[in-house]
Amino acid sequence: MGEAVTAKEFMQQAYWQSQAVDKLLEKYNRLWAKVTRTTPTLSGMPHGRASADRVCDCVSQMQDLYRQIDAAQDKLADAKEAIGEAISAVDDVQCRKLLHARYICMMRWSDIATKLELSENHVVNRLHTKALRKIQDIVVGY
Repeated sequence: MGEAVTAKEFMQQAYWQSQAVDKLLEKYNRLWAKVTRTTPTLSGMPHGRASADRVCDCVSQMQDLYRQIDAAQDKLADAKEAIGEAISAVDDVQCRKLLHARYICMMRWSDIATKLELSENHVVNRLHTKALRKIQDIVVGY
């Protein structure tokens, strides 16, 4: 059997999946830039097919990456849905707001503190700890 997941690990799954999507998108954009930089040379002289082969290779890699990005985005949506369901089960409104802002909207602590009209120290050290304790029992079922 696998190890039990902590509330924080469960809540951070969307963040890590978002990072994976971002890395795949960066790769895709680098390949796109490579393809658009490759220009054919038009002349009457025969030449090798190296340029066309590079473009074909890049396009093939881009198609593979597109499928990977699609799958990673599906996982991200699933993670956010599971996190959202867990958050909605928390009975404390302020804890729900904090959890949603941090783990669904991926806001910074300072922005969350401003939104909740609390000090950043209170949000990070007290309210977040309270929210994670409340959600721990909920995530056991996931």
